[in-house]
Amino acid sequence: MQIELLYEALPKSLVASSVVAIALCVIQYYAVDAIAVQVWLILFLLLTVSRLLLWHHYQSTSNRDYKYFDRLSMTSSLAAGAIWGSAGVFLFPVDNMEHQFFLAFALAGMAAGSVAVLSYRREQAWGFITLILLPITIQWMISGHPLSIAEGAMTLAFTAVLYSMAAMTARNAITTLKAEVTAEKVAAAAARDRDFLKLVIDTIPARVFWKDSQSRYIGSNELFAHDAGFNSVEELIGKCDEDLVWRDQAASLRASDLRVIESGEPLLNFEDKALMVSGSMRMREISKAPIRNSTGNVIGVLGTYHDITEKLEIETQLRQAQKMEAVGTLVAGIAHEFNNMLATITGNLYLARNQIDQGELSSACEYIDLSQQSGFDAAAMIRQLMTFSRKDQSLMKMATIEMNAWLTNSAKLVKSSVPGNVTIQITQSSEDVYINADSTLLLQILVNLVNNACDALGAREHPCIEISLTAGIADKAFKSVHNNFKAEEYVALAVADNGEGIPESVRERIFEPFFTTKSVGSGTGLGLAIVQGAMQSHRGCIDLQSATDQGTTFSLYFPRLMNMQNTTDEKPVAPADVPKGHGELILIADDEPNVLLMLAAVLTKFGYNVIKATDGEEAVSLFAEHAEEVRMVILDVIMPNMIGPVAARKIREIRPSVPLAFCTGYSQEEMRDELKNVGNFNLLSKPFQTEELGRLIGSMISS
Repeated sequence: MQIELLYEALPKSLVASSVVAIALCVIQYYAVDAIAVQVWLILFLLLTVSRLLLWHHYQSTSNRDYKYFDRLSMTSSLAAGAIWGSAGVFLFPVDNMEHQFFLAFALAGMAAGSVAVLSYRREQAWGFITLILLPITIQWMISGHPLSIAEGAMTLAFTAVLYSMAAMTARNAITTLKAEVTAEKVAAAAARDRDFLKLVIDTIPARVFWKDSQSRYIGSNELFAHDAGFNSVEELIGKCDEDLVWRDQAASLRASDLRVIESGEPLLNFEDKALMVSGSMRMREISKAPIRNSTGNVIGVLGTYHDITEKLEIETQLRQAQKMEAVGTLVAGIAHEFNNMLATITGNLYLARNQIDQGELSSACEYIDLSQQSGFDAAAMIRQLMTFSRKDQSLMKMATIEMNAWLTNSAKLVKSSVPGNVTIQITQSSEDVYINADSTLLLQILVNLVNNACDALGAREHPCIEISLTAGIADKAFKSVHNNFKAEEYVALAVADNGEGIPESVRERIFEPFFTTKSVGSGTGLGLAIVQGAMQSHRGCIDLQSATDQGTTFSLYFPRLMNMQNTTDEKPVAPADVPKGHGELILIADDEPNVLLMLAAVLTKFGYNVIKATDGEEAVSLFAEHAEEVRMVILDVIMPNMIGPVAARKIREIRPSVPLAFCTGYSQEEMRDELKNVGNFNLLSKPFQTEELGRLIGSMISS
């Protein structure tokens, strides 16, 4: 750096010294021998040209040897000092005191100037000063004239002062230079760190952003800027979420920013659905943390998110695959339950017929009621199985669930998959307990754990599975074990067995996807992985206790919902009477002849007139003939030739205001998706109670 500064100042110093040299020669030309002036000027100009060539050589050299150029600089400076010092000999007028003073003034000026020009090179400045002032000092000292001797003494004193100034200037200049070099290095290091940090942030396979306390963006990585609809990060700065492509989610995003800023706590792994610049809706998992200044005050929010759309789709597929595995396990048990129900129905119908033959109509009605109840029990089990096996269409459907009631209903389906020699004990909570959960996923969790418990029972003499519900406080001891559990109270669903237990060698791996201790073909290894994933989705946690030959207990802890209203003591509202018809015409369509005959007979019994169709095309044709007479249309959803929804739309084209109802043996939820384009309609699940059908028809016709 010092060498660079010396060569940088060289052209200016050459110009200045040339001006002084020419002025000196002009003034001294008539005071001394003219030839001496000419010789000295020629020597000076030759040196100046050589120093100019040296500067050009330095500038044109790319890979510089600074030691080499340092030696050349020292040599050229000393040569310049010698040339200027020779002026004290060649241009010294012996008999003209005024010209001696001018010469001394010019040489002193050049010596003083070298202190600044050679400020980084003390020794080089000392050499130049010595060579330039020594000859004239000697001239004055040897002249013998008292005034000249005094001038020589003053020159020596001036030389000493210049030595001191050169040393001090060099020291200050080097200190300043070191500070500048240090500052440049620090600035260069900061720039490198900044560029590297930007590179790292842009390389992270996640979207990263940071905002100020007003939720304005002050930076991000390139991935985030692109998602937000900008070509560069600079375009994003200063914008708010209201200005971005996902402006519809701006209010909720600002609310989460405010929560982090006000609480000073991070908000981790929450999900939202947002519109991307591509035009598609994507699921994001977002985390936000407070940004603090040096005093600890929150001044903004740092956030990141991952696109989890594909991950959720894969999880849904895995859950469905495992669910189908569980359904396969349930089938044998459900077939057994169905055979029992069918035996009840056929047996009671046989007894009812005998009572009718004997004229005991009241006893016959009792047997018929029992048969009817068994039929509805079978239908309820089918609906539960269909709900359980339904393929998830999107996100979890979270709802408030009272767990005692849920366990009572779910136990009916779960028990059907358990061998008859296994005792199932249900222990409910002593108080109403509510959680926020997806009931279908909750049932899948229970089925998985019960199936695993059955497999673990082996050949126990008295195999037993206990399903229990409890509630408790998530105190410090609890949270020290389950540190991700955030709620203050929990609801625990436990499944315990008295089986062979889980070997300690595999306990750490049982929640890994596809890990199984069962034989090939006996399981996918997804059951417990699905359970763990489901618990995480419900903000809960899972605990495992197992002992060899004593059994295993899985405890599932859900955040408890507090201050829920207890409605269990409310008195049930008595159903309204079934309204009777007055000959209104109803069009019914079903491809099952027995169902069609039954439905026609029931409607006739209720006082309605009926026209029947066996498929959708016939229903449309009959409606076109009787469009003004038909007061209501009841269609099966799945029929040959033309399905119910298509027939309904064609019927509505003929008469838009006609009341419509659908009957289906499929899941209501799936059918509502199929029927969403039909418009105003009602939906009944087969089998239905005839009184329910009568009330629905009366309500729709009257309205």
